[in-house]
Amino acid sequence: LELCSRYDIDGENLAVCWMAFAATNGYSALDIELLDQFEREKLSKEKKSGFRKVEDLCMVDAAINV
Repeated sequence: LELCSRYDIDGENLAVCWMAFAATNGYSALDIELLDQFEREKLSKEKKSGFRKVEDLCMVDAAINV
């Protein structure tokens, strides 16, 4: 819930982005450490880069990696 509020993304899109991040980076399990890494490497960088909404780019990543 905290990440959803912080990055203006709903829970479903956050889960899709997280799974795409895990798959792209070769992870087979989703755990709290990977969630922390996902926030540092993906969410915070996307927010800083000026995207209107983080979910916009995450959805593109998910479509590419599925």
